[in-house]
Formats: sequence, structure tokens, C-alpha cells
Amino acid sequence: MSIDRRDFVRTTALVGASLVGSPALARPEAAGAARPRSGRQARGSAARMKLSFKPFTAQLRHVFTIATSSRSTTPDMLTEIEYDGVVGYGEA
Repeated sequence: MSIDRRDFVRTTALVGASLVGSPALARPEAAGAARPRSGRQARGSAARMKLSFKPFTAQLRHVFTIATSSRSTTPDMLTEIEYDGVVGYGEA
């Protein structure tokens, strides 16, 4: 079976959306799941994912020039995502 990139993305998006809307994942205690005893929550339990972001203006070392304009700064977005005690950083 061969699947192209577009079908793969569509399928995974549908699966992810169905998991996000699942009441058992939103409130595990409602589905009869036991709460973890340790301070750190088990994966798939009531752990919440936290996303934060803030705008940032990056100063370029050299002027960036194309045919119609030049610039020495560029807008950027700094991101931080945290889940189950693990933190990741990124930019957009």
C-alpha cells in the first residue's frame, strides 16, 4: 500500500482531532482511570500541555537585500511547549 504525503497528513490530522475530542483523554477520572500516586503525572492522564509564545525582533548581522527592499531586522516568534515536565523551545 502506497500513501502520499497529503493523504498521510490528512489521516493523522483526523486521528489527532478524534483523540483531542475524546472525553476519556480530557477527563481520565470520568472514564474510571486511577490517578497516579507520584508527584509527576503519568502520560495519557490528566497532564496538560502548555504552550506559550512571545514576539521577538531579531537583529540581523548583515543587511538582507532582495530586488525591492532591504532590512536589518526580522520579526520572529519564540515558542515554549511543556508537557509532563518536559520543556521544548522553538521559533517561527
